[in-house]
Amino acid sequence: MRVYEIRTDTGALHAIEVENIWVSRWAVARVVRALPGCTVTRWPRRWSLWSDDEFCAFEINGVKFVAWEPFGDNSRFWIGPEEPGHPEETLLVRDAFVRLWRPEWVSAMFLVGVGILGFSLRAAEWEDFGSWVLGKPVRLLGVAAGMALLAWWARDVVRGRYKSQVLKA
Repeated sequence: MRVYEIRTDTGALHAIEVENIWVSRWAVARVVRALPGCTVTRWPRRWSLWSDDEFCAFEINGVKFVAWEPFGDNSRFWIGPEEPGHPEETLLVRDAFVRLWRPEWVSAMFLVGVGILGFSLRAAEWEDFGSWVLGKPVRLLGVAAGMALLAWWARDVVRGRYKSQVLKA
């Protein structure tokens, strides 16, 4: 899991951000609930058409934390204390998300590559569709694009791009 640190001007850990492609609002609440001394005071709503930006509140060692998604459609969840100045508790939360298992081989690049490759190979079997919409050069281009994306994805896996990381926000 990629965890982005948000630090104060003095360098103290203030909050974290986690990518929400791998963890849902409910998963955030479940991860922090498992921390020792943590009490979840507000859980995310289920089946809501208008979800709140702030979706979870919890306490660790008496320090109140909040988890929210800026603008309701951001690619990351912001998780941190309501009041600044609690780096020890924030470090506990950060470590919980760093330890969170993420399927290393699954990525958007992998899924798109497999989709393009599969569609291009399958379209070659559809005589009417293949000859009308996808001529042979276009089908070959689709196969090449799918193979290129899968090769790029494999290179990133070998280089460790999908492993847990702590980054600066």
